[in-house]
Parts: sequence; C-alpha cells; structure tokens
Amino acid sequence: MKQNFNKVEGLLLDDKLRQKGSAEINGKTVEWESAYQIVILPFGDTKGNIRKYSVLESECDRIKSILEEINWGTYVCLEFAGNKVSDVAIYQDWYASYNQIL
Repeated sequence: MKQNFNKVEGLLLDDKLRQKGSAEINGKTVEWESAYQIVILPFGDTKGNIRKYSVLESECDRIKSILEEINWGTYVCLEFAGNKVSDVAIYQDWYASYNQIL
C-alpha cells in the first residue's frame, strides 16, 4: 500500500544508515537499497507503531547535521517529497530544555 502524505509529526527515536539487502517475507523475496533513514513514533498512531522513513539522497548531509544537534525523543515534523523525507522541522527538544533548568 502506497502512502500519500506531506508531513508526519512524532518523536524522534533514531537515525541510521540502512545497508542494501534482502529478506524473505511471507514467502516473497523483498529487496531494498541502502538509505539514510529516520525512525519516529508518529503522533496519532493508536497502536504505537514505529515508522522508518528514507531520506532523499540529495538532503542526507543537511538533515544529518540537523539531527546531530538534537536529543532522542525530540518532537519533530518530517516533510516529504514523494515518499522520501525532504526536510525536518524541530518542534520541541524537551531534553535540551530540561538540561537548561539543571
């Protein structure tokens, strides 16, 4: 099922480089390319499903530099071009705010 969306808000859990690979899933071989991915817990998902979104190759370096400055659990908004992340907006880095109080 293809997803059609422009933005997804949620809590940042991880960012990582996924290596090229394949696996057998439900009796079918599924292959994927290497990609820089952002892992979030989307708001509004009543089942608490974690989602992984691939980043546009042309935006990887810029988005990596944004994410290097924030903490795990930060409230973010991912913007998409097609089905890939094209931008990240930081809404609230609660842990950074907490450290300023200490």
